[in-house]
Amino acid sequence: QLVDRQTDLGLDYFNTVEERYDRMSKAEENAEVFTLGFKSIDDSLSGGGLCRGELGAWIATSGTGKSLALVVAAVKNIAKGKKVLYISTEMDADRIAARFDSQFSLIGQHELLPRKEEVWGALRDGVTDYDNKKRLIIKQFFSGIADVNTIRAFHAQCVMDNFRPDLVIVDYPGDM
Repeated sequence: QLVDRQTDLGLDYFNTVEERYDRMSKAEENAEVFTLGFKSIDDSLSGGGLCRGELGAWIATSGTGKSLALVVAAVKNIAKGKKVLYISTEMDADRIAARFDSQFSLIGQHELLPRKEEVWGALRDGVTDYDNKKRLIIKQFFSGIADVNTIRAFHAQCVMDNFRPDLVIVDYPGDM
């Protein structure tokens, strides 16, 4: 670095104001935004949510609803036409699916089985606009087994199986 005359010094903050704002304007026009599922949170973020390539995290104590908030975010993004890969290291896929059933049908989880026809109708109605009905994949990896490479490999497997998710949710990365 002491003798390299081609060193990139970084962003010359005060001398690039107009260029930076041109880039910001173009980026905002082309941004693909993902909702966090709650308008007040989306509104507090520049762009109205998370943009493609950004990473978000729900952090709170145990039992406060983080996993449910992730399901809400997934449901709202699916409603916007996005494909979601939901990975859990805590709960099995059927328990997570029940949470999705409840959110899509607006029927409480304790009422899902007796009202299964209503749930099924809500799920059918939710994907009628799509030629490809594959909008959500739920996968459980047991705690302590998965790491970033496991998820990367599973994502690649999904893509090879013609499911390219727009949004990947990992609940709970602390177990990895």
